[in-house]
Amino acid sequence: MHVNSRQLKKIQYLKMVFYFWRKRFAAAQINQVSASLAYTTVLAIVPMLSIATILIGQLPQFINLREAIQSWLTATLIPGVLSHKVSGYLMQFSNHSKGLTLFGAAGLFISAFLTLMTIEKSFNQVWQVKVKRSFLKKVMFYSVVTACGPVFLGVSIYLTSLIMTATHKLDFGFADQLNSLDVIFPFLLTCMPFVMLYRFGPNVRVTNQDAIIGGAVAATVFELTKYGFTIFISQVPVYKTLYGAFAIGPLFLVWIYLTWWVTLAGAVLTASLPQIRQEVFSRHSDSVEPSHSKR
Repeated sequence: MHVNSRQLKKIQYLKMVFYFWRKRFAAAQINQVSASLAYTTVLAIVPMLSIATILIGQLPQFINLREAIQSWLTATLIPGVLSHKVSGYLMQFSNHSKGLTLFGAAGLFISAFLTLMTIEKSFNQVWQVKVKRSFLKKVMFYSVVTACGPVFLGVSIYLTSLIMTATHKLDFGFADQLNSLDVIFPFLLTCMPFVMLYRFGPNVRVTNQDAIIGGAVAATVFELTKYGFTIFISQVPVYKTLYGAFAIGPLFLVWIYLTWWVTLAGAVLTASLPQIRQEVFSRHSDSVEPSHSKR
């Protein structure tokens, strides 16, 4: 079977894109940064969930955002047999935030700010940002993310579930189309955090198009990784044999590492899209220095 010239050019183009991405990936030290962020996330995940619990608790009771977020975490972010155990532990820990004093709540927000600072630093490293946000801009940006992020996510999940429920009740003979919505809506919810991170995380101007493309690719790889990790847990019970009841700890840490690895790999792709689009890498394959405009 002969390959025509157009198909050959596409193959060569994809190979060059992969080479360019791999070079940027290695330069950003994604493996090491992912490990650092995994450790940071383990320490900060309970404070972040506690803040989300406090904020969501202030909303009207008829909007049950907490259950919506918990079900989304269980079904989307945490794979397989880990989902119910991990989400149960995390929600149990976050429930303790109800008895916090003012100083305790301030400590949670400081912990969340430090975590967001570490994440921003990692994204700026991927985009090779030279000019950082000022302290005042950091405080304003982190405050908005910390206060509005959980509520925005919860409302999005809640409204999506309402739309899907209402759509299934109004069955006009479009069963196949309705079944496809059961796949599309969860995938869009998976894409949303990636798109938001790539669009607003680094202190550079990232176009909506690049953020959406990078977010869609990252979400696809994330789902494939989650599927493979679920199979690994079920078919290779070596961790359970070695650690017994404590196996959930190292498995959850490995999963957080993989999640950050996929996230940062998607960030590298998103940061590379302007150069890939302009085919700069074909002329400067040896040394690539992307130029971004500061926000």
